[in-house]
Amino acid sequence: MNESNHKEKDNEDSTVHERKDSMGRVVERWGNYHTDDDNTNFREFYYYDENGSLVKEKRYSFEEDNSSCIIKDTAGYIEVKYTYKSGDNPVLEKIIQYTPQYDENGKFIERKLHFIKDVIRNVDLYRDDS
Repeated sequence: MNESNHKEKDNEDSTVHERKDSMGRVVERWGNYHTDDDNTNFREFYYYDENGSLVKEKRYSFEEDNSSCIIKDTAGYIEVKYTYKSGDNPVLEKIIQYTPQYDENGKFIERKLHFIKDVIRNVDLYRDDS
């Protein structure tokens, strides 16, 4: 698999980089969109199953001074998993999100379930905003 395809999307407001695999799917995206509702430096990794369906994302967010999006805490990502209703044409069924949890000393202790969303019915099956 050739994952060296790198593309930079640059305009007045954003600098976002992408790396794609040999099938043209985005496998990594990083930068900053510099918009009012999305002005965070980020790095995202995308994982696909054998059918080409997106099954997992890892999303890192960075401080303003980390515009190069360098990962300093390898556990500091939000993990999003996607499940599909099986059949001839798989349909996105659920989105499950986990967030990193740290102890009082800043040491990673676990990945905590944040929410489960039933996409088909458009309802939250579980949500923990604590």
